[in-house]
Amino acid sequence: MGNSISRLKALTNHPPTPADFGLTAEDLAVIKGLESAAKTAERWQLPFLTAPAIIGLVLPFALAFNKVNWIKGVGLSTFLLSGLFVTLVYLLVFVPFIERRLHRHPKYRGYLEFTDAVTQYEKSKRAFWLNLSGLAFEQQLADLYTRLGFSANVTKASGDEGVDIVLTRNRKTIIVQCKQHSKPVGPAIVRELYGAMISFKADSAILACTSGFTVGVSRFVKGKPIELIDVDAILRMQEKLNSDVVNNAQGVILCPPHSDRRGRTAA
Repeated sequence: MGNSISRLKALTNHPPTPADFGLTAEDLAVIKGLESAAKTAERWQLPFLTAPAIIGLVLPFALAFNKVNWIKGVGLSTFLLSGLFVTLVYLLVFVPFIERRLHRHPKYRGYLEFTDAVTQYEKSKRAFWLNLSGLAFEQQLADLYTRLGFSANVTKASGDEGVDIVLTRNRKTIIVQCKQHSKPVGPAIVRELYGAMISFKADSAILACTSGFTVGVSRFVKGKPIELIDVDAILRMQEKLNSDVVNNAQGVILCPPHSDRRGRTAA
């Protein structure tokens, strides 16, 4: 684990490469091939799982037909039983074999660490967050808070009452509203969030907007348990996560220090 942590820490300042994780081009080709085969096998599991039920329904008719027309009946019964045998071989032998080969590859763990490092490195770039759709922004922010040690639940798109994410940790509940706008949001949004916080009986709230906030928003939240998170704050949180990968998430602060946690403001 120590070597993995050292490699991850070394990646905070440059794009991850396979060599950072002891992977060669051949390793990547083999693992990606096994991964592709495992995904294909997984996609075919459902059709194969339904096959025994279909065979079970058809087989009695085949056996009944066997009494009427012995030659045709035997042929149909044999075909159905062969199909059942192939299904069982696929589900019980082939699929587990592919998965075992993938998971037992000596470089598979390094491959997982590499792909995760690439993802986290991309998330440390401003363009990643600015180019997300509204729903993707909610999901990625929830994932970030999960990695920081919170329990994060994304609410349903309809009937969320202005709450996109519900965070819990240490018996505290925090509601989050996400806005993926091209311009700073105004006071109406934060007033809605404040009302939702009271309605939910939450301990505090977070308004996350990649484009920042107007001065009116910053004035409204003064003295209220509401944090304003813009893209710069998100990037600082991601940077903290990347650099402190070895630490327990309880040591990671929820937001930047009070002096700069209000995010960008626009007149």
